[in-house]
Amino acid sequence: MILIIVLDGLRPDQINPSDTPNLLRLARRGVEFRGHHAVFPTHTRVNVATLFTGRYPAGHGLVGNTLFMPELDPAWKVSTGQRDSILGLERRLNGRLLTAETLGEVLHSCGKSMVAMGVGSSGNTALHHHKAASVGGTVIHPDFTVPESLEPELTSRYGPWPDTGVPNHARIERAVTVLLDYVLPAHAPDVATLWMSDPDSTQHKTGVGSPAALDSLHRADAQLGRILEHLENTGLAGTADVLVLSDHGHSTVHQVIDIEGLLIQKGIKRDKSSTDILVADNGGCASVYVTDHGVRTIASVVEAVVAESWCGPVFVRDTAVSIPGAIPHSRIMYDHPRAPDVLVSFAWTDESNIYGVSGSAGSSGDVGVGLGDHGSLSPNEVHNVLLAAGPTFQRGFKSHMASGNVDIFPTVLHILGLTPAGPVDGRVLTEALAGGGGPGRLAVSTRLHQASTRIAGGEYRQEVQVTQVDGTMYVDHGRAEHL
Repeated sequence: MILIIVLDGLRPDQINPSDTPNLLRLARRGVEFRGHHAVFPTHTRVNVATLFTGRYPAGHGLVGNTLFMPELDPAWKVSTGQRDSILGLERRLNGRLLTAETLGEVLHSCGKSMVAMGVGSSGNTALHHHKAASVGGTVIHPDFTVPESLEPELTSRYGPWPDTGVPNHARIERAVTVLLDYVLPAHAPDVATLWMSDPDSTQHKTGVGSPAALDSLHRADAQLGRILEHLENTGLAGTADVLVLSDHGHSTVHQVIDIEGLLIQKGIKRDKSSTDILVADNGGCASVYVTDHGVRTIASVVEAVVAESWCGPVFVRDTAVSIPGAIPHSRIMYDHPRAPDVLVSFAWTDESNIYGVSGSAGSSGDVGVGLGDHGSLSPNEVHNVLLAAGPTFQRGFKSHMASGNVDIFPTVLHILGLTPAGPVDGRVLTEALAGGGGPGRLAVSTRLHQASTRIAGGEYRQEVQVTQVDGTMYVDHGRAEHL
């Protein structure tokens, strides 16, 4: 069995003896991946799609937490955090919500099983195994179950789900109880997933490093301790591989940015209700859709945003030819037909917040100054957590090799002796496997992608660093300067 546990929004520097003793214990007995990467944009659902397909957005097509599909309906702002939106997109896209095969589909085709659990957004958990209903899979969330007949059985056993809280401890504790008391003994899945909504949800509402956020982290770690103790007491520790990871890190918001307002002010977008240009606020970045894909309009959008001090790296569709100051989507594995015409990542700094936690960034949307958010190319958001322990992995090993969420899918299949039918962007983490040969044989290189353009009174320059390991690409960070 492989058990995948996600602590949403956990930063590597938040693991310490006082707040997370169980995470630390797991790291010491298994493998700690110190060069692990989230996918950019550093959004939850983008990373969920990557975790369960092994593809970057260019391959799976889920390009943001919030997105538009102008070709379907220019007025429809899609929130992928809602299961109804996920199912609606799946129907309208004729079963091609994701343009890549998922872990649940591969397992089903090979006669193996997967149970997905989560207490984050309903859209998040649905994306773990969005084909579950059609392949006989199982999904458990406070708002729904697949199959639907499972909901009354769980309610009869455990009662109704507790209300959402800050921290969300009661729901996380209930989910762990269902996992240990019901899912593992009754289903004996080949793969089980459990998504804890903390510390992310509490950091969004109270700030990174706040007393409530630290409490949420300590409580989530305690629930991990319950899981590890159960595996040891039932003898599963000798046969189960446990992967604990986060989807992304977090920064403190130092400025809230209104790109739509800027484009209206500059006369590039007609007004707030017009569909000539659509702006999806996505935390540490924003997606701009030019509905007719006009190159001149795209260039005008880029020219407007790069002149602002809050602007970090900017990316455009490859079909938009060369636009001064912008880097093509393909350089960051983002060039999907559904991608926005312009993707703007906001500037970040190493500045510490009032709790002494380093890392701040601009943000768009409804998360206020001083609170936690993500989505940008800040290393505090790109670099996240992966720990792995069990019979397949080395013991007491710290890997400094670049790795990423994109590698989870191929590594899980490798452990199960399976091969994906379609293309995969990630790689098997062989350097961490028992008898895997270590990192010495892996080919590693680093590259900088740069762009610049003149702005009023100076110059805008940006660069994005990408590391390649045996053909797999990882976006390390990106930043811009206004000179």
